[in-house]
Amino acid sequence: MIYYISNRGVKTYNEFAGLKTLNSLSLARVNELHADIKNYIYGHMVNVSTKYLQDYIGFFTYIRNWRVTNGNYPSSMKDTEQILIDILKLKVKYTVADINKKELVLPMPSTRYIGILKAQTEKIRIATSNKYFKFDEEDGVKSFNRREYLLDQPKSKLYAICKNY
Repeated sequence: MIYYISNRGVKTYNEFAGLKTLNSLSLARVNELHADIKNYIYGHMVNVSTKYLQDYIGFFTYIRNWRVTNGNYPSSMKDTEQILIDILKLKVKYTVADINKKELVLPMPSTRYIGILKAQTEKIRIATSNKYFKFDEEDGVKSFNRREYLLDQPKSKLYAICKNY
């Protein structure tokens, strides 16, 4: 579990040391937690905005506490069902009016992304001889992620690729 010491007033060194010992707090645990958060955000998220950082940290905390409580990270349909049941137990009542009032805020794509999208669209227009072709993310075309592809290749294949280029 992710522990914290709330503001409990002025403490003497011995009282603080007792709290530290009781909750198994140490600088190594703090550094480990910081490293885990960084690995989670850098490794699993794309285009993280500081505006929503508290939501990312909240999700990280929930998943981390789930692992402590259940002994593993949620990975099965049963775990997903249990998470949904936990959410429903909070008894937060959403109405249609609340949902309709909620404004969807999507991040603006970067200028680099727009440039790549335009270039790829031009290539497809030339290849298909269709000057009206328009590509956008709703077309369901998956982009090729070179990094993931290369990370999945064996070293021998990577050496052969490097030798060629």
